[in-house]
Amino acid sequence: MWNRARAALEEARIMGVPTINTSTWFGAGTASAAVLTPAQVAAVAPLVRVTAAYIVMYYSFCFFQSWSKLYLRRTLPPNADGKKPTLVQLKYGAYGSKNNGSPRTRTLRLLGDRTFLNTLEQAPPFLVSLWACGLLADVELAAFCGKGYIFFRCLYPIVFRKGMPWLLLSTVPCYNLIWYMLFRAVVACA
Repeated sequence: MWNRARAALEEARIMGVPTINTSTWFGAGTASAAVLTPAQVAAVAPLVRVTAAYIVMYYSFCFFQSWSKLYLRRTLPPNADGKKPTLVQLKYGAYGSKNNGSPRTRTLRLLGDRTFLNTLEQAPPFLVSLWACGLLADVELAAFCGKGYIFFRCLYPIVFRKGMPWLLLSTVPCYNLIWYMLFRAVVACA
């Protein structure tokens, strides 16, 4: 496709039609646009794999958040007025608050929301510290810490329902791993 576009622009230029510099749009004809050499790619591959695993987990929690609302919509009995709660009420409204809905509704809604939102809240510090530690200090250590972080983050929906202090089994190790990777990156720069 790009070759045809280049050829068409070249033909237009020969005919005197004003055109843009094709190398600006299509590159200067290099075979690859890769920035890293194969050896460099191999060096950061553990970080890429951990990042990919994290993104899979992230989207799994995102889908779980939506699934929990869809599940409740399908399984909840009608209200006193004979109507089922709408998906909008379940996702954004007060349905399931203390005065409305069952404890099961509140628990499942909150579980889906907190699992995803806590993961979302911690995504920037985790990813930045993972890559900073891997690029500046130790790739293998960063990958190991990243795998540990994902393990403890996956415990969150399991221990969330048990409440405190069980929830700390997920959150505290995650915070500690983030701080440790960040510390190693900063020390490497000193």
